Amino acid sequence: MEPNILNEVSGILKMLNRMDKVTTIDESLIEEGIVLKAFIYEDNDCSVSMLMLSPQAKIKEHKHTVDSEVYYQFKTGEFKMCDIGKSHSLENPDQNDWLPVLSIKHKKK
Repeated sequence: MEPNILNEVSGILKMLNRMDKVTTIDESLIEEGIVLKAFIYEDNDCSVSMLMLSPQAKIKEHKHTVDSEVYYQFKTGEFKMCDIGKSHSLENPDQNDWLPVLSIKHKKK
């Protein structure tokens, strides 16, 4: 991971105390840009993570087959939900700033 990328997101990730848990999402899901993921919590039923989308990054449309996802976009204040069996994508249209997104996934029982 490039040092300048870590500098961009270090404030939020240090606050979460999860610098050791930072990774990128599955590259097959990324249409454009960089998407970092910091795990906050995970168990058999759910996971909570912070996503950071670089300027103009886009996560391709994908279908949730084993979990539902609720995510919160900090800049817009929007909550969105994707139920099991549904599809969605996620995009950062900003040309300069990273987009922090809180993701909560609940696994199908």
